[in-house]
Amino acid sequence: MLQTAIKRPDALEPTQDAVGAPSTMRMLRAVSDTWRVERGVFAADELGWLAEEAERQADLRGRSDAGNLDLADLHRRSEPFRRLAEHPRLLSRAVEALHGPVAIARMHVRLALEAVPRVELAADEVAILVPLGCRQHVARGDVVVARASVTLPLALDRPAGIVFRADPASPLVAQGDDCLWPSPWVVAG
Repeated sequence: MLQTAIKRPDALEPTQDAVGAPSTMRMLRAVSDTWRVERGVFAADELGWLAEEAERQADLRGRSDAGNLDLADLHRRSEPFRRLAEHPRLLSRAVEALHGPVAIARMHVRLALEAVPRVELAADEVAILVPLGCRQHVARGDVVVARASVTLPLALDRPAGIVFRADPASPLVAQGDDCLWPSPWVVAG
């Protein structure tokens, strides 16, 4: 399987485009302290299955004329997206970023390519974006962790954005099951 890789922001060479403005690579270096791409957090087929579930949810709600639809708080209506939002691999990253217990503040799934996504966060929030499709900068299975409000210079295909907030009063408990869908191992017990 061929994947396009992107270098870590701290390893990028500063360059300029033809008119002397900072290139995307320089922008990556400038914002690397507020966000990062983590490779291979999920298997591609796990997220492919979630992409199909997002399309099914969009069909249930009705689509706009352009076919693009934003699905808010999908973790409240869809068991697979609840499992994604409460997944141990995501919760551990949120707990690490916020230095303590967390709860889900909101979830947003966009069923379109987002060329330059903007993430808006409060001081006690962290966002984890999980692309359900695959584009040049971020492959299916990778996640983007944002610690502050930022405009990402990345193309994200059908991103599922989960915003966690610090919440010591009613924290989420990580699921013991690491699987996003019922597998033969889960069904067999």
